[in-house]
Amino acid sequence: CQSRAMGRRDWFGVRANTGLLRGRYYFEVTVKDDGLSRVGVSSINSSLNVGTDGASFGFGGTGMKSHKGNYEKYGTLFSKNDTIGCMVDRSTSHSISFTKNGELLGEAFKIPRSLSSEALFPAVVLKNAEVEFNFGPNVKNLPSGFSPVSQLVSSSPSDGLASAAEGKAGGGEKRPEYDGRSPLCLILEPTRELAEQVFKEITKFKKHLSLPKVKHALFVGGGNFGQLIRTLKEGVQIAVGTIGTVKSLVNKNQLRMKHCRFFVLDEADQLIRDNGDKDIVALYNQIIKA
Repeated sequence: CQSRAMGRRDWFGVRANTGLLRGRYYFEVTVKDDGLSRVGVSSINSSLNVGTDGASFGFGGTGMKSHKGNYEKYGTLFSKNDTIGCMVDRSTSHSISFTKNGELLGEAFKIPRSLSSEALFPAVVLKNAEVEFNFGPNVKNLPSGFSPVSQLVSSSPSDGLASAAEGKAGGGEKRPEYDGRSPLCLILEPTRELAEQVFKEITKFKKHLSLPKVKHALFVGGGNFGQLIRTLKEGVQIAVGTIGTVKSLVNKNQLRMKHCRFFVLDEADQLIRDNGDKDIVALYNQIIKA
């Protein structure tokens, strides 16, 4: 993960898509250059600025831990080439602890009962910094009694893991169940040929992604419409298509936009020149804003 801030107050955060409900798990983050970073865990609905609300917990390079926006001294400073480990125990001590280069820094937080039914997801927030996550299996400093995230990801949800769609919202309310017909990413292309080209490139890239595996699909005219619908029913994370076919699937409520987080217009000038912007805006307006 990398962030290059354009201003003094620019922080950018990310969160993993698999979180822990039960068990004891561990992951590492290695700082790759100078800059500011804060590592920790958060619920699916908490701020990406980890450690600033009641459902996230962070440890920063300034030697401060944070929760609900309250900062307290903890551990030591960390910077370039340091490896920070995060230990989340949801079985015995119900706590969060950190390590620095294999040295245990002690318990940082107790996980409150109010979060007992919420998954906690690895997270980081950066300012002019770059870090590298290591979810295993070959972590550097695995503490006794803990498992790397990669081992747990391959297990069933009953073993303590939840996908991002299975996390619960604040206040104990469930998030809407994940709908496989709603891709996380929609890429619109002006022509069938360009859509096919992008689809092929994604096929090349996705072979390097195993945790989690990525499902993508091509939606263009001239094919078997029934097969497109069956593909959506099986679940798609990345959809590539032409406006006409995508619009038709959306109008039939077969392709849905409620989980879309990346709305990509490739060759946008040609898209608008050939199709106008009405359909593009209509699709965009169906995205549920987070």
